[in-house]
Amino acid sequence: MIDVDVERGLIARRIFSDPEIYATELDRIFGRSWLFLAHETQIPAAGDYVTCRMGETPVIVTRDASDRIRALINSCRHRGNAVTRNDAGNARTFTCPYHGWCYDLQGKRVESGALVGLPGLKSYYDDTLALESWGLVPVAQVATYHGLIFGTFDPKAPPLEEFLGDFRWFIDMVLDRGDFAAVPGVARWRMKCNWKFAADNAIGDNSHAQVAHRSAFIAMERKLGAHRATVGVQEPGFTILTDYGHGANCKSAYFAERADPTAVRKPFTRIDPVFEKWRENDAVLDVLGPLRSQIVRYNGNVFPNLFMIDQLLMMRNPLGPGETEIRAVALYDRSAAPEIQTLQKRRAFQKFGPSGLLEQEDGENWDQATAGSRIRELQDAALNYEMGIGTGRIIRDELTPPRIETMINEHAQLWFYQAWAEALEAADWSTLRERHAQPAGTM
Repeated sequence: MIDVDVERGLIARRIFSDPEIYATELDRIFGRSWLFLAHETQIPAAGDYVTCRMGETPVIVTRDASDRIRALINSCRHRGNAVTRNDAGNARTFTCPYHGWCYDLQGKRVESGALVGLPGLKSYYDDTLALESWGLVPVAQVATYHGLIFGTFDPKAPPLEEFLGDFRWFIDMVLDRGDFAAVPGVARWRMKCNWKFAADNAIGDNSHAQVAHRSAFIAMERKLGAHRATVGVQEPGFTILTDYGHGANCKSAYFAERADPTAVRKPFTRIDPVFEKWRENDAVLDVLGPLRSQIVRYNGNVFPNLFMIDQLLMMRNPLGPGETEIRAVALYDRSAAPEIQTLQKRRAFQKFGPSGLLEQEDGENWDQATAGSRIRELQDAALNYEMGIGTGRIIRDELTPPRIETMINEHAQLWFYQAWAEALEAADWSTLRERHAQPAGTM
């Protein structure tokens, strides 16, 4: 594999800084994977749209007059300018500010005489331009799962539900906790880091929290009565690994206590009265079942770059080997009491976000890690991902997707890099579907 040694837990530094590797990522990962675009509630009505990126490519996600969700590359076919510069809005057409070329919600060229149309179609082009050939370029496939909108540039990519596979168990666990809608507004910011450091943190780095976020945890402990982890102590929980590089950590004593039938009980003691009000809802607990109801905290990554934690959906899009743009969609529970909804919106970015207590510390560490990957004298000195090597027995049963019954390990991070290497090496989707690794055995 390309610079990834899963058996020994070693990752080459250069994968975080090499321009050629980055170019291949854009082609074979961001050009081929199903990528998260938006939440359906961000575009509830015809003409509503949000803008985002698929890798470096700017995209408009909109709902047309027939209620169909579309994704269009945000680049005019005349000179390439963006046809909208807004983060979100409502429009009947998208018009390029350079020469006035105009497109409808389906990305097609607006016919002459309709709304703005094409300035000078008759006088400049002698009415000979084939408008039907010059629409905005659509994203090849768009699909939704549980309110999440995804797109892929590859027309031969497998269906979204196949790509997500068993990881839908985790997505359902997160989104079945309430009737979620997106908090209005768009939060986005940039960090001087390689996108993979953010992704490997998202999928499974729980040992850093006890060190990097210690001051933030002390503050939260005093204000909210939150638990502060002890450095070097394993916490109860499990790690999920599924096909195509998806993975998550779940903090829960379910498997540690399952020998005692009274340990799995309902209702569960709430930890946070704002974000865990769902624990008082018997209907939600019945849908989740006893295992998922007992999960206290989670973090997961839909390959390659969708981070799911708390009630946040965070896209980490690359803008080069050393820069990442992050866009965050915060969710609130429409079924909760009005005062709880207000508090969820107000506290959405308290931990993660441009000014989040934890985001600032993470960003600084990813910045430094990216800088470390460029040190010339250390290009032959691999990064160490040996935590738990040889002890991660993968359990496959009806209770969860494939899992390892520890939470603090580096198995999910190695799983991510193995999927990353497989995607870079596969010439096309048919090869990747045939040859990708499946979780089994011991890591």
